[in-house]
Amino acid sequence: MFDGIMDINHNDAIDLSAAKAAGIVAVIHKATEGATFQDPLYASRRTEAKELGLLWGAYHFGTAADVTEQLRNFTQVAQIEPGDFVALDYEEKSGDQMTQEQAEQFVTLFQQQFGYVPLVYGSDLLKSVSASSPLAACGLWIAAYENVSQPALPPAYGSYKLWQYTDGTSPTPVQTAGVNVDRDGYDGTQGQLMAAWPLR
Repeated sequence: MFDGIMDINHNDAIDLSAAKAAGIVAVIHKATEGATFQDPLYASRRTEAKELGLLWGAYHFGTAADVTEQLRNFTQVAQIEPGDFVALDYEEKSGDQMTQEQAEQFVTLFQQQFGYVPLVYGSDLLKSVSASSPLAACGLWIAAYENVSQPALPPAYGSYKLWQYTDGTSPTPVQTAGVNVDRDGYDGTQGQLMAAWPLR
């Protein structure tokens, strides 16, 4: 497994140049959450990462807000370009939970606008996804912090595109350029990842 991928948000005080020197080749950054939140460091980090030659990705954290407004918020901020990794973060959020129906609507509307489906990130909520769900057509970005050689997958998915195997502290500490951040693995080599990116 090649693990030179990290996903970050504005709360992660990470030096991208140092991260690249430490072996990171791809960065996935939170762009938005719900209908209104916009990550204040997304645009500057996107510019910096691309100038450094890093592969780039953006994700939206889904909430219970109107899906059309969430997609508008995301696409306005993410400024998606060909070659950018794109994902919907569909996970539990107390008091503001995106439903499966909303997640399905998000990926369907995204596909209508861009011509392809985003990846879907998550764990427990994806266990209830059926093979006929629009979410099952999305590539899987699985979150599983376990000391195993391969993560257990939700029933609707036969494989994963990326595996977020640590949050920097669980199951064991993992640092990137001196900072604990989420790290992700690709079931292949660095060369295969570079060729397959944006993993659609």
